[in-house]
Amino acid sequence: MRTIDLRDAATTAQDLVVQAADGPVLLHDATGRSFILAELDEADAEALALRKHPQLLKIIERSRARAAREGWLTTEQLREQLGL
Repeated sequence: MRTIDLRDAATTAQDLVVQAADGPVLLHDATGRSFILAELDEADAEALALRKHPQLLKIIERSRARAAREGWLTTEQLREQLGL
């Protein structure tokens, strides 16, 4: 994976996109934060969109709270409930 420190780089967005076509590019900015520039396929784009989706996050939080109260099902228990 190529790494570019943007403080030292005189590069354009187009240059970075061309480099990312060959594989992910790790970018470091002046604040010390890091970013990845990589080509996305449809599955990646969907996963990224869902990652911060408010409704999905609420469902996950409710499920975690319920599991904390009631416990998780084992694989065997799930199979039994599903008749498998």
